[in-house]
Parts: sequence; C-alpha cells; structure tokens
Amino acid sequence: LDCEFLDAYLRWTSNTSEWLQEAYVTYVGGKRGSVFERAITALVRSVALFSRRPIVVVVVDDIYVPPVAWRSLPNLIVYKMHPRISRNMPFNFNKVRAMLAVRALTGIELDSDQLITGHMDRVFVRTKAECTE
Repeated sequence: LDCEFLDAYLRWTSNTSEWLQEAYVTYVGGKRGSVFERAITALVRSVALFSRRPIVVVVVDDIYVPPVAWRSLPNLIVYKMHPRISRNMPFNFNKVRAMLAVRALTGIELDSDQLITGHMDRVFVRTKAECTE
C-alpha cells in the first residue's frame, strides 16, 4: 500500500477484512510524465466521475511515483508491488499479478487505454452473477 492513499484504503476495507468487495483494477510502471501515466490518469479520473467504486492502481516497479494530483481522488487506492518477480516476464504479465494482489472479491480489470462511462458499475452485478466459488 502506498501510504499516501491510506485514507481511501481504510474507507473501502474494514476491521474484519482487508478484502475489497468490488473494485476496478489496473497497473502502471515506468517514468513519470510518460504517455502511460497520462492514460492511467485519464482512466482514474473517469472512474472518479462515473463510479461509486474504488479503483486500485498497482505500481509494478520501483521507478514510478504516482502524481500528487492523484491524492485528491477519494476512491483511488495505490498498491506497490515488488518488481523482481517479473523482470524476465513481459510487462503485461503484471496485469495478472495486479488482479491477484488487489484482494477484490469482484474486480474489473481495466487497461491504460480504457475509460469508463455511466452505468459501468452495472458490470459488477453481472460479474458476481456469472462467477462461481
């Protein structure tokens, strides 16, 4: 957990469980100011505008630092993941790592080139209905 996002984390978890009931999930890495940072920023802003669910951004390297502006987004949680596990794997393998690490009972994985719009939260209902234990 990036401690700058502790308040959002505490808002979405409980004393009895650190698992999120529902969350959007994505991942990022690399240098600040990159095209990927701008894309992820647009994505997290779209979730802030159109959703009442949290979005978890998993930082998958030891280089990337989230922009200060992200701290104003109340439903954004940022996790940091140790990069060494996947250094010899393709970068997009981090998508799977992020989905597993987030601890969301129901999650929707989003890529950096996506945005959400109104009513996207309805997908959580269908996801829960279609998934089995």
